[in-house]
Amino acid sequence: MSKIEISNDTRIIRHRTPARFSHWLLVICFFMTMFTGVAFFFPDFAWLTEILGTPQLARAIHPFTGIIMFVAFIFLGYLYWDHNIPEKNDIRWLKGMLEVLKGNEHAVAYNGKYNLGQKMLFWTLNLAMVTLLVTGIIM
Repeated sequence: MSKIEISNDTRIIRHRTPARFSHWLLVICFFMTMFTGVAFFFPDFAWLTEILGTPQLARAIHPFTGIIMFVAFIFLGYLYWDHNIPEKNDIRWLKGMLEVLKGNEHAVAYNGKYNLGQKMLFWTLNLAMVTLLVTGIIM
């Protein structure tokens, strides 16, 4: 019997550099937009505007970080769009939800890169991001 060697250099790349960059840009812009938005909406949290220096600076930066966040999210959505289209196996995954909750997801159905729960989260976040953009423009 021969011994099979696996090199330590063999790596599986789950997310490539553009997706990682866009994700972290999205995260940073989300927190900046969230902190300033909460500070504007709830007077008790006005101290959060000090994160960016002054309330005036926070007011000026808020719409720009929101737009950058939206663009970064759209880019990520574009990268992962194909992986998040529901398929027939997703119904099998949904029917086997108890097995999934027990930790036996792979015994239920092969779903590709993402399962139905992750796909539903993807579409919910897309709807939420569009809603945030539209309501932000209105305000």
